Amino acid sequence: MEKLNFSNVSNIAGGDLEYQQELLELYIDLFKVLPSQYKTCLINKNTDKLEATIHRVKPSLITLGLSKFLEELKRGSILMEESSSDTEKTLIFIKYIETVCDDSITQLRKYQLESR
Repeated sequence: MEKLNFSNVSNIAGGDLEYQQELLELYIDLFKVLPSQYKTCLINKNTDKLEATIHRVKPSLITLGLSKFLEELKRGSILMEESSSDTEKTLIFIKYIETVCDDSITQLRKYQLESR
């Protein structure tokens, strides 16, 4: 798993700890909903919605230093085309997305507590 980079969050907050806490909450909320949204797109083979979801989360992932994860998310469109009948491969990929999101939430919560 990629380790989150919190220096950009601190820079965006500009030393305002209250604002930084709000940003961290927004990132936590993003990682809570991303797996289910992504899963729905993959299962329904909705490429347009998948691309819109990735576009929406891209700035947050870049800010947190999750560029490798972003690239993995982009593979979803390819996965839809390649594994039209391979649901096991799709489920394994979804589990990976869920694991990364859960790990990111854990890191965000830890940082949130440490920076109070």
